[in-house]
Amino acid sequence: MGKLKPIEETGLWKVIVHFMEIMLFLMSAALATMVFITVPVRYIMKSSIFGIEEVIMMMAIWIYYLGAAYGSYEQSHINADILLHFVKNPKASKIIAIIKQVIAIVVFGAFAYWCIAKYLAWTISSGGQSMQLHIPNWLPISMMAISFVLMTLYEIFHLYRIFKPYRPTDGKEVTAEEGEEVSAA
Repeated sequence: MGKLKPIEETGLWKVIVHFMEIMLFLMSAALATMVFITVPVRYIMKSSIFGIEEVIMMMAIWIYYLGAAYGSYEQSHINADILLHFVKNPKASKIIAIIKQVIAIVVFGAFAYWCIAKYLAWTISSGGQSMQLHIPNWLPISMMAISFVLMTLYEIFHLYRIFKPYRPTDGKEVTAEEGEEVSAA
C-alpha cells in the first residue's frame, strides 16, 4: 500500500487552484474590456450598452470573492499578525499562529454557514432577478458562498500545516506560516 500524497499534490487541489487563477485572469480582462468599451460609448456616442452595468457589477462581485478565496489559499490576504513580528519565542509564535488560524476558521465558517443557510437560501426562495437582463440574484451570491467555503477549507489546511509541515522532495520543510522554508533535520 503506497503512501498518501499531501493534499496540495492531489489533482482536485491543483484543479481548484488552477481554475481560480484562470477565472480571475479571464474575468479581470473581461471586466476591464467592458469598462473600456462603456466609456467611449457613453461619453462620445452618447449611448449605452443595454444591461452592461449589471454584468459589470456581477463580475466585480465574483472577482472580489474569488480573489478573497485565492488570497486565503496563498495566505496573501490582509491579516493582523503584527504580534508574530515581536514575539521571538518559537513556541509562543506557534501558539499565536494556531490561535490566529482557529479564529479565521471560526469566522469564515460562520460566514459560510450564514451565506449558504440564510442569505443564499433566502435569495433562491425569493426568486429575485436583475432589472434589465433578469439575471437571477442567487448567481452573484453563490460566489460568496463558494468563496467562504473555500476560505474556511484553506484556513483549516493552513492550521494543519502548522502541526505537520510539508516536506517536498528537495528535503526542505515548508511551514504554513508565510510559506517559510526550514531545513529538515
